[in-house]
Amino acid sequence: MTAISDPDDPTLKYLAYKDGKIIEGRLIGPGLPPENWDPDTDLADLDDVSAQYLDKNEVPAMSWSYGCSPTSATMLFGYLDRNGYPNMYTGPTNGGIFPLTNAMWGPSFEGNGQCPLTASQYGLDERTTKGHKDDYYHKYGSSVDPYFGAWDEHTPQDCIADYMGTSMFQKYGSTDGSTWIWTNKDGSPLYDFTKYDDTQRDGMHGMKLFAESRGYSVATDGQNSLNYNQVIYGYDGNTQGFTYDQYKAEIDAGYPVLIQVKGHTMLGVGYTGTDQIIIHNTWDYNKHTMTWGGSYQGMQHYAVGVIHLNPPPAPTPTPTPVPVPAPVVKSIKPESGETGASVLYIISGENFRSEAIVNFTKTDQTNITSIATLTGQDLTGIVTIPANAKTGPWNVSVNQNGLYSNDDIIFTITPPPVPVPVVTGIIPDSGQAGLTINYTVTGNNFIDGALVHLIKEEQTNISSIGTLEEGKLVGTFNLPLDAITGPWNVLVLQDEIYSNDNIIFTINPAPSDTPVITSIIPDTGEQGTVAIYSITGEHLLNGATVNLTHEGEENITSTGYLFGPELLGAFEIPSDAVTGPWNVSVNQNGLYSNDDILFTVEEGQVHVPVVHNITPDFGMQGEPTDYLLQGEELRDGAIVNLTHPTEANISSIGNLSEGNLTGTIMIPDDALPGTWNVSVNQSGYYSNDDVRFTILPSGPYPVVKSIVMSHAVAGKGTGFIVYGENFNDKAIVNLSYPGEKNITAIGELVKETLTGTFNIPASCKPGMWNVTINVKGKISNDDVRYPVKGKIR
Repeated sequence: MTAISDPDDPTLKYLAYKDGKIIEGRLIGPGLPPENWDPDTDLADLDDVSAQYLDKNEVPAMSWSYGCSPTSATMLFGYLDRNGYPNMYTGPTNGGIFPLTNAMWGPSFEGNGQCPLTASQYGLDERTTKGHKDDYYHKYGSSVDPYFGAWDEHTPQDCIADYMGTSMFQKYGSTDGSTWIWTNKDGSPLYDFTKYDDTQRDGMHGMKLFAESRGYSVATDGQNSLNYNQVIYGYDGNTQGFTYDQYKAEIDAGYPVLIQVKGHTMLGVGYTGTDQIIIHNTWDYNKHTMTWGGSYQGMQHYAVGVIHLNPPPAPTPTPTPVPVPAPVVKSIKPESGETGASVLYIISGENFRSEAIVNFTKTDQTNITSIATLTGQDLTGIVTIPANAKTGPWNVSVNQNGLYSNDDIIFTITPPPVPVPVVTGIIPDSGQAGLTINYTVTGNNFIDGALVHLIKEEQTNISSIGTLEEGKLVGTFNLPLDAITGPWNVLVLQDEIYSNDNIIFTINPAPSDTPVITSIIPDTGEQGTVAIYSITGEHLLNGATVNLTHEGEENITSTGYLFGPELLGAFEIPSDAVTGPWNVSVNQNGLYSNDDILFTVEEGQVHVPVVHNITPDFGMQGEPTDYLLQGEELRDGAIVNLTHPTEANISSIGNLSEGNLTGTIMIPDDALPGTWNVSVNQSGYYSNDDVRFTILPSGPYPVVKSIVMSHAVAGKGTGFIVYGENFNDKAIVNLSYPGEKNITAIGELVKETLTGTFNIPASCKPGMWNVTINVKGKISNDDVRYPVKGKIR
């Protein structure tokens, strides 16, 4: 055996001799999908009259699972598993029948597929020990075998990649995802090649070993074992190779065929036309086509792999187990229970057994479980409902040794009843208007955080949050300066349950002391801003009117709220307020304080508005659109403009709400459909205008229902008829495909259909193209598709 390096064929690694013939050893793989692979590429037209393929409901299609060769072999053995060879796959998934895809096993750690029959691994298909992936696979193309020098590899071999020698660098020199494929250079079949089985195992021989491990045997022709690799006829000038007619005969006889291209293995499952084969390419779940003897995604077709098995042995009859009926739940009594309670229940139904597990289930909640006793035909037991259980409907089901009942019977968990609060007194039972009063409410059944109200007919409630201390509610009332004097009723509200209201708290007239101001903090504020202040002094009352005064100017007024000895509040300083010192004074029921404390209004900073986005970002001709505009430095009353280079502005006055502008844009009936710019004008300061708003045309949108073409072939013109609704003459008809330039035509309205001609470019990508109609900017649905075929050769 001689190692070689061929720059024209990097997969060719060795030349050797056997029975006087040159044999070639290629390392095939990993065979990963090309970057940005489109699964709609070269789709097989199964409706073509010439298409012949193996039963579409029986041949699995798999995504790449730790090597293209074992993935393709798995599809072949999976087909056999579904057609008379049931020991190929005996795992727990799909009832032990190999599924039609490997999607249910999820993605691998590298984002491709995985399958326990291809490459066994810990945790996959309920496996509890290390397998092929754990021992031999590190990453694409790696020569690292993780087990080597770290732990003992798994035994016995138990998956297809084990037997084919894939990714087993220490034993066979195969890098991760790759498999050795040996062929006779002269084109004759290379039957069950074992010469280098200890160093570079042939993948086809490994497939025979796998079949034998499952209790099956490979057929013979009297001299040779019918598992072989063979170069195709004409490759490298040979005259003995495997032909297209032989391939079709294999398909017609019900045998899938491994398709070897340089660097990749696929599974042939059918044929069409005069030289096309139908393949599962290991990159998706679709059927694709390629030319026999051509190249696939830049990889030259050079060989095939064939394996025939003897008929399976007759199965040993097994006694039919007596089916155990599943439990059926018909009702539960009682139908509800409170959180924190233990509830004695009776479940009526059928097929119950003693010590059944009764589950109360709810999405995203931990099951509540009880062990039931069989009492007559019913299940009885006690369920303890956790105090923190989520209230509402829960499903009831019964589990008897893994047999589950229906779960459509409902048990409702309710909160415990909230006790009615009872007020017996309040201390103190009076207070002066304008003062802060610390109170204690006595009574029963209070909860922490209850609302304590002073109520009086036709007056706004004076409210406080009570804190529970030793069974009493304590808190603070800030009695307004303008509160009506006289008796007010005390009322406690907790969880929407009201107490009695016959306990009286009397509000007495406010103190008549003249207020005195000693300071205000801060003592400056900018035009156009809100200044939050704290005033200190004497005889200050809750709800006092705080004024900033300036000769010849309108007062700036605020309400002050008493917190401890200070009055807290906020001034909204107008943007056009006179700058300089203003006098601060307090008015309490006509009693005015001194006004010698000064507050200075300073010139405001320039606030250039910034627009981040507008929601919604579209509106219809002739209709009002309520909007929310988000940004920075926005001011109440700002002008919101929609602008277009050729059109008059569409404007709205924005109202400031939580830093955003809200309002309504009235879009004229004749506004130009399309994209407009959004900007804000605040006292001559303009925002950016790079945020977009789309004006949509009024009226119904076009609807595409179907399309008929004479043909759709790259490099040809094709007539079309589009059927649907709401079409206009001269509407734009588009064919679109991801990553491709639209193919466009102008439609002529004929009896409510659009007719015209597409000129399909010669470079057009074949596949299913979407059909859309554009009527004056209104775009139709895009769910109608039409196949564009490759250029006729």
